Amino acid sequence: MKLGLKDPRPGAIPLRLSTYCDFSKLTVPPAVFGHYQLIPYWGALGNTDWGDCALAGSVHQTMLATCEGTGTPAPFSTTTTLQNYSAITDFDPNAGPPGENPTDHGTDLGELADYWLNTGLVDDNGKHHKVVAVLDMNPGDLRELWVATYLFQSVGMGFALPNSAEEQTQLGQAWDVVPGATIVGGHYVPCFGRNSASLGVGVTWGATQEFTPAFYQTYNNQGICALSEEMLIKGRSIDGFDDQLLRADFRALTA
Repeated sequence: MKLGLKDPRPGAIPLRLSTYCDFSKLTVPPAVFGHYQLIPYWGALGNTDWGDCALAGSVHQTMLATCEGTGTPAPFSTTTTLQNYSAITDFDPNAGPPGENPTDHGTDLGELADYWLNTGLVDDNGKHHKVVAVLDMNPGDLRELWVATYLFQSVGMGFALPNSAEEQTQLGQAWDVVPGATIVGGHYVPCFGRNSASLGVGVTWGATQEFTPAFYQTYNNQGICALSEEMLIKGRSIDGFDDQLLRADFRALTA
């Protein structure tokens, strides 16, 4: 199991989700939601050897989004995921083995957002999967997490991950707060829903991973909501989400 998310960089994501969401008008998510069961096999996508967690996670988000839209997830392999990792960072798999490679230093969330917006994640067929906008989220804000995951199918969570989480994963347990745990590094995990035990459901290291609300509030230190072109361009806006204002702000930022 490898980590690889760099520390939060203030201002890296200029648009904030809370600017465009009127939580008093948005639908309250049901107790149980999510479509992560649509993907029978996620794949670790290199993240058991390399620090490409941000790419593995965003690829998993793309796999689910395309599966929901077409019935078939976009094809991604470890090879193409690492190629995307190399395109964002200076990662060179030939520079050394896992654990000794000086170019395997992880991903900045803002740089991932720029790549996802402007280039798009490239799949095995050479197709580029872009998003229209990426919004910054308030760390540890459970209301934002549940609403954004429910409305947009996934969000990217950044954690200052404690060593207890790695141990809980190995034991098949949900991530929860353990007194005295120490931070071992940054980690990107997509959230895809909430289960009947009121636990969040993410995917990391190739498998689903449950986490408690307390764990999210304690260790989440950054996060993004990536909005698909279909959601914003084809008119399927949601009451309480100001997509027109978002588009105007995004055009102003990128002009």
